[in-house]
Amino acid sequence: MTLNEIHGKPYPVAHVPAPLGYNPKRTKEWKDRLEGLSPEKRETIPCHEEDAVVWLWASPELLPPSINAEWLFSPVCSELEGDIWGIDATGQLVIIENKGPAVDDPFASFCRIETALMQGGAGDNPSDKQSIKLILNPDKLSDKWNRRYRREFEGPNALSFRPEGRKESVLPNSSHRAAMHRWWPCSQMARERIDPKNALGRRYKATIESALEKRKEFTKTVLAKTVRYGGLQLEGHEDADTSNYQKLLDLTGDPSRVFYLRAKAILNTWSESEISVWCTSPPKTALRTAKT
Repeated sequence: MTLNEIHGKPYPVAHVPAPLGYNPKRTKEWKDRLEGLSPEKRETIPCHEEDAVVWLWASPELLPPSINAEWLFSPVCSELEGDIWGIDATGQLVIIENKGPAVDDPFASFCRIETALMQGGAGDNPSDKQSIKLILNPDKLSDKWNRRYRREFEGPNALSFRPEGRKESVLPNSSHRAAMHRWWPCSQMARERIDPKNALGRRYKATIESALEKRKEFTKTVLAKTVRYGGLQLEGHEDADTSNYQKLLDLTGDPSRVFYLRAKAILNTWSESEISVWCTSPPKTALRTAKT
């Protein structure tokens, strides 16, 4: 099944543990967050873009079936472009930018990076430049993942304190891991997926190492410059900007390299301890196109 064939259709739902302290009936914070919503929207939990990063780490099956990747790491703010970097079995990179329920366009930075890659440029700003260096240099990418992976397990769990100068990790680390704390059970699920002490984590490590080696094999080919770009927006704003979606499609010339997702967390009527996370790809007709 190709990406085009599944546009507009819901992907499998992930039933994830509720965020820490979540109880819509008893917790004032959640009552307040739901208070201003109209009755038909109260089933959707107000979330932040960093929450969606944790969901993807805990449940990669939220992605379209055609995006079969393992996550490398989640950069901290302004370090690199994108909220989560991954790699598939062939060595191709997958970079996803998450945006909250606002008008921000998740594809704007990807247009800059793709343009620079096509023209042999270095990038417009520090995060663009660092991103391009990692895309083009598999040795640097491998070193970065190995260093982050090693440091991820210097603490006893996914939320453990990391000393100054050694805060690099693979799991999301922005805002002092606020989203990781908020979705603590999901964070533990994500940690277990990559922990080399268990079979699942050993398989993750072997898959990443194999994919990174394959990426080194096509360093001097055009494949070294190809990236699959994903934009994910949380539902909640009808005028969400996707004007750079078509521009990025035109730049890549390959629809399979660009995907757009809308996500939301929904209250479960049968259980207050679980939340359903839906991820769908809207039909292309629903997307705003670049102004001419």
